[in-house]
Amino acid sequence: MKENPSIFIGGLFCKLLFVGNAAFFVYFFAESFNVVEVKKSTSTYSYYTNDGSTSSFSYCSFESPSYVGKIDWFLCVSYLWSILLFEKMRLSIIAGVVGSWHFHPLEKPSVWLAIRNIGPSFGTLSVSALISSIAEYINKTLNQTSGWCSPTICFTWPLRLVLCCCGACFKTLIQMLTKYSVILHVFTGKPFVGSAKSVFKIMSRHFKGGFVTEVTSKSALTLGSYAFSLGIAMVTW
Repeated sequence: MKENPSIFIGGLFCKLLFVGNAAFFVYFFAESFNVVEVKKSTSTYSYYTNDGSTSSFSYCSFESPSYVGKIDWFLCVSYLWSILLFEKMRLSIIAGVVGSWHFHPLEKPSVWLAIRNIGPSFGTLSVSALISSIAEYINKTLNQTSGWCSPTICFTWPLRLVLCCCGACFKTLIQMLTKYSVILHVFTGKPFVGSAKSVFKIMSRHFKGGFVTEVTSKSALTLGSYAFSLGIAMVTW
């Protein structure tokens, strides 16, 4: 970053995409609750008389159409995929700048060149983001907890603990492979399948080091973000 300070411009570009995407998601998701239909209903009631006479009246009510729930589900899935897509785009920019500087130190590329390279790599980035989103969804599903106070907690809690560990390991493994596939794609120009095959061969020899690097780097960044947020909160207080 010291040799290529312009890399922060690429990071800022991706941050603006994150902010715009979040703003659109919140706006459209909130507006989906305003999509209603006016439906006419009829109610019948009986009089407490000897002849048992009945009467009915009609009224109108607002009801949410059935397709609104499907659209909300689509928005949530698309939002998760787009977040991971922007993350892959940011990784592509960083890998392009740092990799070119490392292999060709006398020809430092501009950050605009790395941003333009996102266009030809959009298919690979989209596929890698889709695979990562599926792994994220599976991890969230395995981490769902319910009935912790049930009588069968002694039997279900160990199983849920194992499922949580398996989900976290599976998500980390998929994120590691897709991340390195994107980096190798930027370095070599191979499509996603070719890059994934090469990464699988490399990780077969260096799986332990790659997995540890993935976990420790993400944990360090997460801890740093929490510490920074706590510091800002204390200063504000």
